[in-house]
Amino acid sequence: MLFRRETVLMRNRIQYLKTVLIIFIILTALYSKTYANKPLWRIFYIANVNGVIENCRCTEPSLGGLDYLHGTLMELKEDSIPHIFIDGGDFCNPYPYPLLNRTVLSIYQKMRPDIMVLGDQDINELNLLKNNYRLWPGTSILGTNIKLSNLPMSTVQRYDLPDNLSLNLVSYLDNKAFDFIEQPEQLKFEGGRFDSVYHSLPERQTINGLIYHGPARRLNPMIQKYPKFDFLLLGHSQYKGRLEGYPLPVIGGGTDGHYLIEIRVISEQSLVKFEIMEHQVDLSKNRDSRIHQMIQRFKGKVNRQ
Repeated sequence: MLFRRETVLMRNRIQYLKTVLIIFIILTALYSKTYANKPLWRIFYIANVNGVIENCRCTEPSLGGLDYLHGTLMELKEDSIPHIFIDGGDFCNPYPYPLLNRTVLSIYQKMRPDIMVLGDQDINELNLLKNNYRLWPGTSILGTNIKLSNLPMSTVQRYDLPDNLSLNLVSYLDNKAFDFIEQPEQLKFEGGRFDSVYHSLPERQTINGLIYHGPARRLNPMIQKYPKFDFLLLGHSQYKGRLEGYPLPVIGGGTDGHYLIEIRVISEQSLVKFEIMEHQVDLSKNRDSRIHQMIQRFKGKVNRQ
C-alpha cells in the first residue's frame, strides 16, 4: 500500500515537472521570437517641409502642421526603443521670406532633430542659419560633401546599436539640386572628402546609411558608385515612403510635413532588415501647444504688416 502511494506521488511529480518544462519551453520560444522581431533602433525621417508650418485645413484629410507633426513624433517616442530624428533638408520655404523662415528655424529649436541636412532652399537662407545654429543643442548639421563659410558641420554621425552593431550616417548634397535655384558663392562641394569618408566606413558589424539630397533620376549612378550603403534617405525629390526598383531601401521623406516616416532597424537571425512605416500627420494627432503658439504669433505678425 505504501509502495503504491509513493508510486502515485512519483508520477505526479514527474507530470508536474513535465508541465513546468513545457511551459518554460513555450515561454522561451515566445520571448525569443519577440526579441528577434523587436527593433534595435528607429529612425524618424522628414524632408521637404518647404516652410509649411501650419495645417491648412483645406483638404480631406487635412494634413501637415509642425505642431501636429511634433505631437505625432512625441507620441511615437514614448516607448523605450532607441531612436534618432532626421530632417533631410529643404525645411525652409523656397522663396525669400525671412519672417517665415525665422519662424521655421525657431520651431526646429523646439523639435530638436538629431541630424539636419541642408538642402538648396536652406542654404539660400545661409545668414539665418549662421545666426541660429548655436541655438540647436544636440542637433548635428551633417554635410559630408559640402563646406559653408562660418557654419560648422560634421562629416559622419556614428551610433552604437544593440547586438554589437553600429550605425554610420553620411550625407550627400547633389549639385543638380540647384538646377532651379541659384547656388550661393559660399557653398563649396568637397567630393574628395566624401570619397575619403565613404572608404573609411566599416563593412562588418555595421549599418551604413546615406542621406541624399538631390534629384531621384541620379540615384542609380550614386548607388552603383557607392555600394557600401545599406539604405538611403531621399530629400529634395518629394517622394514618400519606400521607392521601388532599387537594390537597397530608398526612403523618401514626403512633402510639406504631411507624413512622418519611421524606419525600424530589425535584427532577425543574424540579418538586419528595415521596416518602413508612414505616419499620417493630421488633425486627429496630438498637437504641441508650444509650437502651435509660435505659429499663431507668426500669423499675428503677418496680419499686422
